[in-house]
Amino acid sequence: YAEALVAAGLDFIGFSLAGVAPATHSAIRVHSELDEVVSAAEHVSAARGRAGGRSPRMHAVFLMLKDNLEELPAVPALAARMSCEELVVTNLVQVVDAWQDEQKVFGREERRADEAILAETERAARSAGIAFRRAPLATAPVALCEEDPLRNVYVGADGDVSPCVYLGPPVADAFTRRFGGAEHRLRPLSFGNALETP
Repeated sequence: YAEALVAAGLDFIGFSLAGVAPATHSAIRVHSELDEVVSAAEHVSAARGRAGGRSPRMHAVFLMLKDNLEELPAVPALAARMSCEELVVTNLVQVVDAWQDEQKVFGREERRADEAILAETERAARSAGIAFRRAPLATAPVALCEEDPLRNVYVGADGDVSPCVYLGPPVADAFTRRFGGAEHRLRPLSFGNALETP
């Protein structure tokens, strides 16, 4: 698969992490094992090397939660070991239940301590020679989200094509989002299905 992905000419590939301890990662990323993610990155890196190119660019994506934030400063070393050129630290923005609402890091009162952890992580990334990009901890409206749906699309495992993962979750009907203490019912937005239409 790694050889095929490199040969297909992907621009970039992201590897999702939720901790540097296997138990932390698998508790958050259910049905995902940390060693398998690391191994997959190593395979893509090796295939990229054999092809003699620099594509796809590889980055690690770390989902910040209360349960894993203390492990964040150790993530740059892991990302470098995986041959990732960049570490992207994201917020839990698709909040659908009370547990997730309690776990999200953005907008909470411990912001000063959280910012210190992020600053330590940025220093570690610089030392590891990888780029560092992070989500803000304060909520603020923006004209265009970081996923840049004007230039990118999201294709789900079921083939549905959406502007981004947050607008096209793999659910059959309406879904709930919690934001600012209120629940909102939304329907998945799909531009069609890549498995059914060329």
